[in-house]
Amino acid sequence: MLLFLAPPFWEAKPPSEWTDAQIAWLLTESAWASREKGAQIYLASARPIWQAERERRRRQAGKAAERGTGDVREYFDFLEENRDRYIVLAVRIPLPQYLLTRKATKKMEERCVMIAGGRRYRIVGHFPPTAADRYLRLVFPRIEAPAGGAIEFNLYVPGVPLPFRRVRFEVDRLKYRGRPEF
Repeated sequence: MLLFLAPPFWEAKPPSEWTDAQIAWLLTESAWASREKGAQIYLASARPIWQAERERRRRQAGKAAERGTGDVREYFDFLEENRDRYIVLAVRIPLPQYLLTRKATKKMEERCVMIAGGRRYRIVGHFPPTAADRYLRLVFPRIEAPAGGAIEFNLYVPGVPLPFRRVRFEVDRLKYRGRPEF
């Protein structure tokens, strides 16, 4: 019975004590993550996800240096400074070359919207995937949590199978220390 009352690991322990499996679970199976028809998507600006990504990046820093892969420091610096101003949705892109055309990028910028509280919000920017980080990061304006509602994303993402997709996150499930976190 006490196990059901215990706080989840992301609230009970600092990220440095999370296991690799716990980090992977947060990024793939938690309320902040979604697998949509073969695409891995998560709310990268949510505190537990942000902490998981930061910890995974810290652990892999030596491995990346050994492989000679690029850095995604610009994105992480942006999120560190602006996490409370923007919502960032990360989408794993298996074929990033499709994002390289101006036409595909323009279509993505025009068609990606966030819907919350009956309002639509367009992306305000994005960070393309890199060799070191296969995630496209879509940046939306930060909004107040719609009470009892959901945050939905209608996406056009070149480089994934079925580039049109809809992802929905129920706000009541996105709790961190008793408050909605996204």
